[in-house]
Amino acid sequence: MKSNKLSTLFIVVVAVLSFIFLGRIISTGDEAISAGSSDLQGGLVSPFIYLAYFVMAIIIFLVVVFVLRQLFTHKEALKSALLSSGLFLAVVLIGFFASSGNEVVKNGEQIVSAYGDRWVGAGLIIFYILAAVAIGSMFLFGIKKTLKN
Repeated sequence: MKSNKLSTLFIVVVAVLSFIFLGRIISTGDEAISAGSSDLQGGLVSPFIYLAYFVMAIIIFLVVVFVLRQLFTHKEALKSALLSSGLFLAVVLIGFFASSGNEVVKNGEQIVSAYGDRWVGAGLIIFYILAAVAIGSMFLFGIKKTLKN
């Protein structure tokens, strides 16, 4: 069986199962599910969620396999990917060590730990660095293109 036919069969099976699960949920109604017992919710909603998890796991597996196959067959792409990953890791480390974390307390209850607050600050710093690099590169390539013409 060709892979195209196999993928089409998989799509049809997932679509039919999805419609069956969705039909069961719609026929039961919103009020019954939200006010119902956990058995009702587990019997109707859980299979739909597990099907979504299954499809997502297959997609992630296929993406990883094809990306790794592409990287290892093209050595220049692997070198470029490793360089880009290293630069991104450097930006993350710069953002993490440049941020400071303070515990967030509201009404005597801890909302965010100091470590969590440090990661939030690091995320903002990382965003600012990457935004500056993106804007700067667009600006420089625009000037380069203008001077070239």
